[in-house]
Amino acid sequence: MTYDPATGDVVLFGGIGARQRMLSDMWLWDGSNWVQQTPATSPPARDGGAMAYDAADGDIMLFSGGGKVLLDDTWVWNGSDWTQQTPATNPPAREWAGVAYDPASSDVAIFGGVGFDGGRSDTWLWDGSDWAQGG
Repeated sequence: MTYDPATGDVVLFGGIGARQRMLSDMWLWDGSNWVQQTPATSPPARDGGAMAYDAADGDIMLFSGGGKVLLDDTWVWNGSDWTQQTPATNPPAREWAGVAYDPASSDVAIFGGVGFDGGRSDTWLWDGSDWAQGG
């Protein structure tokens, strides 16, 4: 979940439903009501994905997450539809990474999270088209 300052909405994607079932639904919170969205294209079901508003590109970036299977995919929400990105480099798959937009570098940064091989302590930067490992 993340806040979209361009629309003033909170954007929620995925999660865990009954019997630990991964969800692929999307909702917007306008401060008063939740409204379910039905975009033409949508990421696969997941929980624990890293999601942040990318002020440099004016869209929302979603990376990784999963459940029984961890994903290493990157998606962008433009306010009306999702588009899967095809970066040359991907960070290792993970859940529950910390994520924030860095206005100094104009990148979205992810840090840490949990992979199937344990906790992660790496930093990756999304520049709107590719990932690079940070310091």
